[in-house]
Amino acid sequence: MSAYLPAWPWALLAVSVVIAAVTDLRCGKVFNWLTYPMILVGVFAHAVLGGWGGGSALDPKIGVLGSLLGILWCWPLFAAWMMGGIGGGDVKLQAGVGALAGWAFAMSVLFYGMIAAAVLALIVMIYRRRTKRTFGRVFRFLALAAVKARPADPAAPDSPTIPFAFAMCLGTVAAGVEWFVTGEFADYVPQLFT
Repeated sequence: MSAYLPAWPWALLAVSVVIAAVTDLRCGKVFNWLTYPMILVGVFAHAVLGGWGGGSALDPKIGVLGSLLGILWCWPLFAAWMMGGIGGGDVKLQAGVGALAGWAFAMSVLFYGMIAAAVLALIVMIYRRRTKRTFGRVFRFLALAAVKARPADPAAPDSPTIPFAFAMCLGTVAAGVEWFVTGEFADYVPQLFT
């Protein structure tokens, strides 16, 4: 095998999340022409290059099992999509991240992406002067849910939205920085040339 093969998922991942962030910022969508190839290429290439595998992001042979486990890390976003909280493209983007980078990195991206989304939501609420109204609706929703009543959707038709793919792009950067700072990158670099 060539020495450059272990680096391919990271290059494809970086390009893909940047494209997704740009299209989400410009159009409010993450397109299927981007997400489906991420998923298919990730699973197929990891199956061919890594066999069954099952490794983490640190293992250049993630394999089909590690890629499929990475796809499963889109389940929290799938649940949010089912409740109308995010778009389907965001779910498929997270599945693509998992397919390309494996379960461990997908979990980190999801964690940091959620933090970035929360910060972006606060910024949008403050900028649009809807903080009090938004928190009021959320607290009413939680109160009704706590008493097991059927709460209405806390979002109003004029509720501002955030570009979640942009938050996922920031989450990918944060996960990559964490990987670099914690020294896991130093453990991975020698594997690039073996």
